[in-house]
Amino acid sequence: MPGVQVLILAAGAGSRFRAAGGGDKLQAILPGPSELTVLQATFRLWRGLGLPCLAVVSDSAPWRAALARQEGLAVLSLPTTGMGDSLAAAVRRTPEASGWLVALGDMPFVQPATARQLLELHHPGRIVVPTYQGRRGHPVLFGRNFAAALGELTGDEGAKRLLREGSVLEREIADAGIHRDIDTPADLENTRQLTRELPHFAVLPTEENCFWGHALMNKIESMLDYLKTRELQLTTAESCTAGKVVGLLSEIPGSGSCIESGYVVYSPEAKQRLLGVRPETIERHNLTSEEVAREMAAGALRDSPAQVAIANTGLAGPGGADGIPQGTVCFAWGYRVGDDIVLYSETQHFSGDREAVQLAAARHSLGAVVPYHQRLERESEENAR
Repeated sequence: MPGVQVLILAAGAGSRFRAAGGGDKLQAILPGPSELTVLQATFRLWRGLGLPCLAVVSDSAPWRAALARQEGLAVLSLPTTGMGDSLAAAVRRTPEASGWLVALGDMPFVQPATARQLLELHHPGRIVVPTYQGRRGHPVLFGRNFAAALGELTGDEGAKRLLREGSVLEREIADAGIHRDIDTPADLENTRQLTRELPHFAVLPTEENCFWGHALMNKIESMLDYLKTRELQLTTAESCTAGKVVGLLSEIPGSGSCIESGYVVYSPEAKQRLLGVRPETIERHNLTSEEVAREMAAGALRDSPAQVAIANTGLAGPGGADGIPQGTVCFAWGYRVGDDIVLYSETQHFSGDREAVQLAAARHSLGAVVPYHQRLERESEENAR
């Protein structure tokens, strides 16, 4: 049976936002450098879960459907804007689903980890509701047994009756984003503070993050073009980023011509067996060290036809180890020059939870490929003089 379906309800008129002179709230630009609209950020949040997503939009705002398709989401466009009507139509549209995770189009501040915690509690006969400081929020996960009741909803009330009468399991979650929607221009402005309070969101909606920032995605595409014009291929050796570097590259069409291979090596044994990291290096310098990262990069290039390697090792969390704080990541970049391998390395410290650190580290891994290669070329020219 197919799994849980994400339903993003984005058909509402946003009358309070309009009445305050703010226009279409879903088209409003979020504070900060990302230049993403509220709805675009919401779409990317849920798309990032890897679950099928259906955007429910209004016929009166065709730009929403166009945006959803642009972001790779399925679309259900309706003549009505009531939440009950939207939810009922969406459930009827996806009868094969094992459940429905219902999200709102004006709530891009929910942390992905929240959704994962709800999904762990999924049951056909259960409604799972997140709470923060004892108060319910969104998204809400409905089990398959509620299909008939959901399919009969009408008007603006949504599923409030089911939440009063159904078998509800509340899950307390450390995520203020489950309460933060945008009803007025003041709400939008107040999200500046929220982005400082929630480290996960502080990374995601800026150009510092490949999933959320168009600017940085363009930078990654430029990096791939740089490699292509020089006929360079890339290999990766990831530890704390757990494959996210290659995952980000795969977001760009045609990136496969530049990706030769990728390793994900968590344990010391895997680093030694697959990449040739020496046990004495680990013992002397710690797993989280530039020395280990450099041997990982060199090892990735050793048995690969690629000319460029990215390696990282660190502590994404939760918590630090051996006196090294959470968020510490050591990087290395390797470049094949004839029979030699030239290595560069550095250590960075990132704030936020585990996912925020992983994403920031993946972004940094990719962002330094071109600058270090250009440095290599300059050094080679200077040495040739």
